[in-house]
Amino acid sequence: MIPHNRPWIIEADREAVERVLRSGWIGQGDEVRKLEAYFENRYGEGQAVAVSSGTAALWLALRVLLPTAGSNIQLPTYACSAILHAIEMAGCRPCLRDVDPATYSLKGQGEARHALLIDTFGARAAIDNNFGARIRDLTHTPSSTPHENDDAVICSFGATKPVTGGSGGVVWFKDVDKAVVALALRDFDGQQEYRPSFNVQMSDITAALVNSQLARIEEIEDKRDAIETRYLEVLPLCYPIAYTGMRYRYVVEVPDADDFINYMEDHNVQCIRPIAPFELLHRYLGVDPKAFPVAEMIARKAVSLPFYPSLHEAEIARVCAALKEYRL
Repeated sequence: MIPHNRPWIIEADREAVERVLRSGWIGQGDEVRKLEAYFENRYGEGQAVAVSSGTAALWLALRVLLPTAGSNIQLPTYACSAILHAIEMAGCRPCLRDVDPATYSLKGQGEARHALLIDTFGARAAIDNNFGARIRDLTHTPSSTPHENDDAVICSFGATKPVTGGSGGVVWFKDVDKAVVALALRDFDGQQEYRPSFNVQMSDITAALVNSQLARIEEIEDKRDAIETRYLEVLPLCYPIAYTGMRYRYVVEVPDADDFINYMEDHNVQCIRPIAPFELLHRYLGVDPKAFPVAEMIARKAVSLPFYPSLHEAEIARVCAALKEYRL
């Protein structure tokens, strides 16, 4: 079976981790600071804070940018449930919005003053600039840069992400003073002033693995682009394509997602629904699905194909052969 996800771990990654193991220090240290410096240099300003997960990164961004309990923040309903956890933990209120059918990302502007902009699967969220606090999630395209009006950026390095440490995350603040507050929350020992927090530190083992992959991010994306080229050779023959510059998932929309997934499984190719209908955030919160027709449609029809750099040529050929034979 060709799995839907598989990390691309090369010898340089193993050597980076082993170097930390031999160093005598595996906790938060030089590799974590190197990771933070990567984002500061790439963005050209601000300060980054590495943490234990993407959920922790969002929680920290919200704690710092929206310290007032009950602050409303709008976000797309077609998103990972971990986002809701971070919002609730930070004492904020989620204001869910439907999504753009072409990009699956937040579109337009609602009543909430603040916004979490998720570049879903790598497609840029097209949004107005009239917000109080703007947090952008670049997990699916870690090589991208913030919009000039973004106040913070978060990234996750979870097990299936384009750059993975198995876990871990980072939050970048445009305002260095905000980053100083975030650092005090993360590095809570030895602080002059008490602020309730918990341990969200990243280990140097995780950071070393992430740093090794960030060093070859262009190669990672080039391999994904090459796979896209192969898929496009067969997909236009039989599929409506939802792919719109997405660099993380390769998504097609089909009338019967279950039939497609079962067909591909019979051909030893694992495909998934990126977000199933029951996982839509408005369903978790008990909001009427009729208010989110686009997200409901996407959740019913969208299927994600294997799309990662460690796919071998023979595996890509098998996926393409199965796609070519399938008919709507």
